[in-house]
Amino acid sequence: MTSPALRPNPKLRETSSWIVYDLANTIYSATVTYLLARYVTGPAHIGITTFAGMIVAGLGTPLFASLADRTGRAGAYCTTTTLVCIGCLAYFGIGARDSLGLLAAYFVATVCYQAALVFYNALLPSVASPKHTGLVSGLGVGLGYLGTVFALVILLPVKAAYGWRPAFFVGALAFLVMALPFMIWVRDKRRIARKKFSFAVVKEQWGELLQTIRRLPSRRPLMWFLIGNFFAVDVLNTAILFFGRLLQDSFQHRIDSGRLAVFGFSITSMETFQMIAGLSVTFPALAFGLLLGYLADRIGPRRAYFLSVTGLAVGLYSAALFAGVSATFFLIAICGFGGVGLAGIWTAGRKLLIDLVPGEQVGRYFGIYGITTKVSVIGSVVCGVLLSARGPVHAILSQVAALLIAFFCLYRMRRSET
Repeated sequence: MTSPALRPNPKLRETSSWIVYDLANTIYSATVTYLLARYVTGPAHIGITTFAGMIVAGLGTPLFASLADRTGRAGAYCTTTTLVCIGCLAYFGIGARDSLGLLAAYFVATVCYQAALVFYNALLPSVASPKHTGLVSGLGVGLGYLGTVFALVILLPVKAAYGWRPAFFVGALAFLVMALPFMIWVRDKRRIARKKFSFAVVKEQWGELLQTIRRLPSRRPLMWFLIGNFFAVDVLNTAILFFGRLLQDSFQHRIDSGRLAVFGFSITSMETFQMIAGLSVTFPALAFGLLLGYLADRIGPRRAYFLSVTGLAVGLYSAALFAGVSATFFLIAICGFGGVGLAGIWTAGRKLLIDLVPGEQVGRYFGIYGITTKVSVIGSVVCGVLLSARGPVHAILSQVAALLIAFFCLYRMRRSET
């Protein structure tokens, strides 16, 4: 259990600035999802660059986290990587179409974005008291989804009216403005033995990291959580990646035949349906992020995490039943029940990890935790193959099967705690 001495009482401006940063970085990810992927001709270019960036980020994540623990400068590192990411986002509006420079900027932005998340997560104990860690985490996750709303209702209209370039500049400016409070006020306040950055520290941290991984079998609750989290987050990443494609493959034929309706309102284009679906999943996820953050503090993060995985499983199974049949019930399933998992797995997972590790090693274990969120590609491969070969129903059900593994790991985690 984390030592209270390592969890200082934060100021309101520090806590609120940390929460708002989640909204800021979601603006970046939403801009990439709704603008960049369509800006570069050939999705293979974006796909390959994303894969390369995530692999580099995944391999570097433990190092980033260990350095945050050793130097106590997680705030400064997060600010630096965030500014680089903002610069790259602005460059998207300058780079020539299909240029190598644009793809290089996207690669750098991907690595820096993921690195910033590691430093950001490591700062959670510095901005939340022990009894409010889940609530603060949930507020961050919930408010973060407003970044997606910003992309849908601001950036897409800007792109339609003025073109791609101004939209990227607006996204970069919004990211900077929302991240400024974090850059100004949030600092790493953990009481740790601090060292200056050096290659000797890097070498030392790699050695300690490998020892930490080797010791995981002796900390079975933590080990089972990390394994289960890999599969749960793998499903989340897959659902986010293929969300638009699943909508199209499930309901394009109904749009073409003029038979698609949501709550009685006729939908005549896939773009309109995707915008409605995007907003429909965002607002429930925001509300569930707040609720599950509260529940994580009241009933415990493990129970809240189990509830979140259950919600995601129910949502995906129900969505498979209504795919191509009823758009209304499909959205209720994937956006309602699925929204519980989308918000709760991140919210409760962060608090659960903090409760399982020593306070002075939070960054290090968030690094290992980060691996489970960055190199999860099994679900994407399976879903993509099944989507092409068998259709959306089988693709969705394959993700429910992956969640059964997560349930088993949570069961083993509970057994190992007794």
